[in-house]
Amino acid sequence: MKPSTLEQIRDIYDTSKIAIVLIGMPGIEKKFSRYPQLYSRVGFVHNFKPISNKEMKQVIETKMKEFNINYTNNGKQLQEAFAEIIRITRGNLRTIQRLMAQINRVMEINSIDNLEKDVIDTAKSNLIIGN
Repeated sequence: MKPSTLEQIRDIYDTSKIAIVLIGMPGIEKKFSRYPQLYSRVGFVHNFKPISNKEMKQVIETKMKEFNINYTNNGKQLQEAFAEIIRITRGNLRTIQRLMAQINRVMEINSIDNLEKDVIDTAKSNLIIGN
């Protein structure tokens, strides 16, 4: 974020007295330390751990419903699809969102009705996913 954006966030906090939660990459608090007016208002820093496989499955199912992705495949195909998405995203919610949106796009463009591993592989190949 630019310093002007950080200043706006500080101003919103000061004038509204509402809690503000900022989520970013590890070390974001060090960046904030360069802005004493904002840094003095930081209550605490919490490092989130990757979500569990069970939680990931719930997120994936929610995204499938959101994107109207048919996931009525037989149990084995669906479990393989979930396992592949979990393997690719490693618990990163932003990556799940991006991958699911790309899966939806691939399925729409190719008129595919069911989620399959090749769809996931194609969607992954169209994304830039870090190590």
